[in-house]
Amino acid sequence: FNGVDGILGFGLPRPGSEMPTPILFAMTDPGNTNSNAQSLKRKFSFFSTDDAAEVQLGGYDPDTTQGTMWYTPALSQNDFIVGVNSLKFGNSHGSSVELLAFKSETQRKFGAPSIMDSGTSCLVIPADHMQGQLSNVPWDDFARNWGKGKSFWLEIGEKTWEIPFSSWYLADTEQTCVQPSPEGMQGLLVG
Repeated sequence: FNGVDGILGFGLPRPGSEMPTPILFAMTDPGNTNSNAQSLKRKFSFFSTDDAAEVQLGGYDPDTTQGTMWYTPALSQNDFIVGVNSLKFGNSHGSSVELLAFKSETQRKFGAPSIMDSGTSCLVIPADHMQGQLSNVPWDDFARNWGKGKSFWLEIGEKTWEIPFSSWYLADTEQTCVQPSPEGMQGLLVG
């Protein structure tokens, strides 16, 4: 966040972990007598701009959104991972290059496992064929097609979101906030 400091982790508890209980689970624990949030559902919503952010506990306030909230199933019980069916890059959605060239329709429908992390400010895209699921290397296609002013289009389920140039390009330092995935990481990290 430009000008906003702080990290608040809303991760999921890990069975057998010695890490502290994540804050949402600690606050909503019915046995926690030091909390006034025991009755809240273990849901949260996160809204942010370049200079402000808001966390809503227990779900979301419909008055803070336009339209109906959309839900998608998670691919993991231990992380906020969803399937990304398409990631395009270009000047317009219609003329953009598909960065996730799945080898089969079944793989495309399932999607690339993608961690959704509000604490991450960058987009991390595969730097390999994702164990043979892709016929291309997304990072290489991005690098080959890189250009100022271009956007990403991220499809999850049947919804598509634009990630505009102003969100992934750091103008002050003239750097992209797009990175190749580290070795061994299969999928995307969406911040």
